[in-house]
Amino acid sequence: LFGSFDRFFGVLLEHTAGALPAWLAPVQAQLLPVRSDHEDHARELAGRLRAEGFRVDVSDADEPLGARIRKAKLDKVPHVLVVGDDDVANDTVGDNPRGGDVERDVPVATFVERLRDETKIPIVYVSHSISEVARLASNVVVLAQGKIAACGPTGAIMQRLDLLSTDERGEGGRALDTAARRHAHGG
Repeated sequence: LFGSFDRFFGVLLEHTAGALPAWLAPVQAQLLPVRSDHEDHARELAGRLRAEGFRVDVSDADEPLGARIRKAKLDKVPHVLVVGDDDVANDTVGDNPRGGDVERDVPVATFVERLRDETKIPIVYVSHSISEVARLASNVVVLAQGKIAACGPTGAIMQRLDLLSTDERGEGGRALDTAARRHAHGG
């Protein structure tokens, strides 16, 4: 049983290249004070975020800001939060999300809601019944021979793998296996 989990995480890390989704990332947000006089506010903000249940780190302002942003991006942290003078005065942050555009002056309450949405833990459900998957899952990951064949919103994946009507013919599990293997091999 544990071997299955090991293989799953191996496939997940390979597929994401270490850029884990926010709900699974070891650090969900990295706070970067612009200068040392912003560090106290950054630590207080980190405490507030931790109280909300988030995994947060603070980087001291002992290196240039650009170098700290680059390091956090290389570490594939989902959100790099910059805290400067205006942020201290207005209870905001500059959000530099992984794969997204920088957004300045984001109210902390807005960021908390955004991160809360991103960190909802998905329910893992394993099934060969296409109708069950379509009914219970909003997003799916289809594995075939230890590789991710498809992942994304359930309806789009079912349509892409042409699986929407196969369960009515009683071929759900076999059709899912066949479609996933075909897709994994570029067919």
